[in-house]
Amino acid sequence: MLYMLESYTMRLLPLLNYQDHTRISSSPSGIKILSTSVEELNKLFILSAARNAVVSGNKGATNSWLKPFMEYMIQYTPAVREWSPYTLTYFPQSFKSYYCSSEQPVVYPAKNLAMMVTEEINRMIQAGAKHDFVKYYKESDHNEIFLCILLRKVVDSDTLPNYALKVTQNWTPAVLKNQIRNMIDFIVLEVKNNKGTSQNIFNKIANAVNDFVFRHHMMPFDTLIFILALRKYSDQDANISLYLIHNLLVGKTQFSSRCADFVQHASPDFWRSVDWSHVHSAYHNKFPEHQYWLKKDNFAERGSAGTFCLPTYYSNLCLRFVPILDVVIHRLIELPPKKLPKVLVEILRVYSRLFAYHDSPITFLHDTLFYYDVMLATEFDFEKRVLVRSYLEHLTCKPMEFSIGPVYQISECWRK
Repeated sequence: MLYMLESYTMRLLPLLNYQDHTRISSSPSGIKILSTSVEELNKLFILSAARNAVVSGNKGATNSWLKPFMEYMIQYTPAVREWSPYTLTYFPQSFKSYYCSSEQPVVYPAKNLAMMVTEEINRMIQAGAKHDFVKYYKESDHNEIFLCILLRKVVDSDTLPNYALKVTQNWTPAVLKNQIRNMIDFIVLEVKNNKGTSQNIFNKIANAVNDFVFRHHMMPFDTLIFILALRKYSDQDANISLYLIHNLLVGKTQFSSRCADFVQHASPDFWRSVDWSHVHSAYHNKFPEHQYWLKKDNFAERGSAGTFCLPTYYSNLCLRFVPILDVVIHRLIELPPKKLPKVLVEILRVYSRLFAYHDSPITFLHDTLFYYDVMLATEFDFEKRVLVRSYLEHLTCKPMEFSIGPVYQISECWRK
């Protein structure tokens, strides 16, 4: 349920205008609606506010609410002060001035993370196979790097320890997100530290992460991509994180096949369809999404049998991924194309059909073209044309009034 609420929040934030952000951020009661635990949602709020300041023509305005607003968020989610330099480049001047004046040292990726994982694995080897690792990791201070340990073990031996799922099954969403953040930082470090065999290591890591999501159901795929897209990285680290996104989306992944099946059977106006319940049930029967409530002895067997798996009535992974695709597109636009050539085009080629399910496609397209105007006009001219065509060609199933006002409905040339 919490993941669904976060998904709905991600869909609502881009719909706020500049006045909405100002009213929320300057009001003591308004800022309390922000998340006190999910740093990525607060980052998305800041990105939306920065984009609206530029689009509305207020990018040079001095925002008196910005400093107290940011200080309030930093109390609960300190990472909102840290941004990739590629992202910071497009912020309006008032936002840039704040971040430059309150610049803090980078707190991740932790340089000693790889060492911590190695030491913990050696400790596990010394403890022996009969040791109660489930109890140990529930009480251990090293529980926060458990996903990193599992990843190293799978990459090295291609096997997942039999106690792994018993440890992960009782994690709260907050604990899981922190584990994912540490795992992502660990992946970046592993690839950087193995320069000679980095491609081979990267492929093994990508396959392991894909299994974590779709085979063992350790984490929601949309949450993983959302966190991965908003980590603060620069230069080579940014290349690794975004290339991992590309691999998980375009490589040998189950998600692309899920999307292809969903768009084939589900109408973009699915909420109006009389047979939506049957279509949605058929999708979940074919691609079950595991959400659990009760404790269980055997996660995989009982989950697959549906004993403790809660049904999903109103959403699915494909629909929840739509607002996250917006974030991924923006991060890829911010990174110069020479860093990851044609990655944006490849992702659009596979997932552009999801744009038909977007809540506000024309608003997103307009704000994206306006906000990233300089980059799209110089470095991303080909990608810009692909982006515009990808959005518009999947809106032909919508009624004309969906996106174009009466004044512009004289001709249908905008569809071409």
